[in-house]
Amino acid sequence: MSNIRVFNAYGRHAERTSDDTTFSDVTFFVSDFIDWYHDCLRVAPKVSGRSQMTAYSVLPHQGFRSVVHRGVSGYLRQRGYFPNFRKARDFGAMNIMNSLVMPFPIKNPANKLMTGAFIPTALRKTVKSARVARVFEDPSEVSLAGLKPGSYFLKSNHGSQQNIHLDLRPGADPIDEDYLRREATRWLSKPFGKSSSQWWYEFMDRKVFIEEDLRDGDLSQPLEDLRFHCINGKVALLQLDIGLGTEERDNPVYDSDLNYMPYPFLRPNRQEAPLPALAEVARNAAEEIAKGFQYVRVDFYARGEELFLGELTFLPNAGRRAVRHEALNAYLTSFWKPMPTVVRVG
Repeated sequence: MSNIRVFNAYGRHAERTSDDTTFSDVTFFVSDFIDWYHDCLRVAPKVSGRSQMTAYSVLPHQGFRSVVHRGVSGYLRQRGYFPNFRKARDFGAMNIMNSLVMPFPIKNPANKLMTGAFIPTALRKTVKSARVARVFEDPSEVSLAGLKPGSYFLKSNHGSQQNIHLDLRPGADPIDEDYLRREATRWLSKPFGKSSSQWWYEFMDRKVFIEEDLRDGDLSQPLEDLRFHCINGKVALLQLDIGLGTEERDNPVYDSDLNYMPYPFLRPNRQEAPLPALAEVARNAAEEIAKGFQYVRVDFYARGEELFLGELTFLPNAGRRAVRHEALNAYLTSFWKPMPTVVRVG
């Protein structure tokens, strides 16, 4: 990481588990991390404050400390030991480290209503974003009046698992709009990520919106869901998400050259699955989109010969879910060269 010093907290607490760790242990780890961060800032490369922000540059001191504490303590509770931020040995620890130090665009790429803006101009004939039919800043204004018959989703622009399917096709059951407004109000009541180190959600104008259903009216046919984990601007892993929401959910994974890897990732990898026809096109597009990010998961949906950018994710599962096979973990962390890097905003 830095040649100035390596912070002492990991060395002091490497063998401590969540069962015998005290509040003061976590406090020491966090304090030592922040001391190390300050040391790094003295020689850190500078990025423009007009276009970039970091947790340190936009949060008050106590707010930054709280974000570090949430990242470290959440990992500790889930895993049973402290994250090792000194060496690239664990995918989740590196992702949490990145969340604490990464430069992040002020034009917030985690905002689902902004995703399309991150499709490079040269790719816009190849990659699309789903059509947005309505946007609501006030959840009390959510209404389906005037929408053309079809299939849609009500979503929030700032959270995970905040979506409701809207079937407005002829003969479909009526939809309780009061229920939609209640759910939208709940979604927007607080920023997502308050229990983790996902600080960037605090800097997002929260909205709800109605988006077209990419299944194009055929609800029996799931979309092909491709999730590319990109590290230092390179595709490291393709994760297919098959059977989302079912007991048969499967996550086969493929290396940067789209070769199947017979290892479980964050969820079961039951068997190799045929790659979607657009897998190579999607991989190349993901790498283009990932330029400039230390880590990002680029999600695509494939529908026939069409490719849609779903969302950009910067800390999947809050960094707490463990990679289920050490060979895959070692493969992924080999892409962390360089390690997550501290930058100075100016």
